[in-house]
Amino acid sequence: MKFVITFIICFSIAFSGCIGMEKTVVEVHSFEINGTMHYINEKGGCWQFIENNGITYELTGAKIVHLLQEGLRANLIVRGPLRLPTVCHTGIIVEILEIQRKSSK
Repeated sequence: MKFVITFIICFSIAFSGCIGMEKTVVEVHSFEINGTMHYINEKGGCWQFIENNGITYELTGAKIVHLLQEGLRANLIVRGPLRLPTVCHTGIIVEILEIQRKSSK
């Protein structure tokens, strides 16, 4: 009986170690993006942030309310990419950490 319990414990520890080595989550990091806000009149209305190099983002977080203006230019610190459910699918999903600068057209 001791052998069976010892075997189960050893097997569990060894098996959990193998699972722990496997990477299943994309690393999330913070970075700066510079671009323009754009309103898309689809799916009830969606906002998209278009970076100067053409990459598109879907912004999340409480600070987004300060950016909801068509053509608003902004420099943002964001973190991502995030794996969140979304209706709009307007680009890479990122969370706004800081609004560094914003200006109208």
